[in-house]
Amino acid sequence: MSLLLSSKDLTCEEAKRVSDYNWLGIVAAALGIIAIAPQVIRTAVTRETHGLAWSWMIIALAGAVAWLIYGIQTKTLPNIVSGIALTVAYGILIGFKAWLV
Repeated sequence: MSLLLSSKDLTCEEAKRVSDYNWLGIVAAALGIIAIAPQVIRTAVTRETHGLAWSWMIIALAGAVAWLIYGIQTKTLPNIVSGIALTVAYGILIGFKAWLV
């Protein structure tokens, strides 16, 4: 089963190349989610946000949304899953920062 959701716009060779590297997208998505999870958990437990910079959170959220849009446009599941997960994670942090100020 390929993680490429649709290959109607790709040649057979292009679709195979994308499919061959989907494992790398899955690893990258997992690492990105693993990297932010401790910060979300720490913030939820301690309710402390003074060390979180607004600029970092806004830029990170914009990047996550951009990856989500890219994943939807290219129909690649790793980008979609990580885009959703990271958008939610950064959204939670921004929510905590706004709520706990």
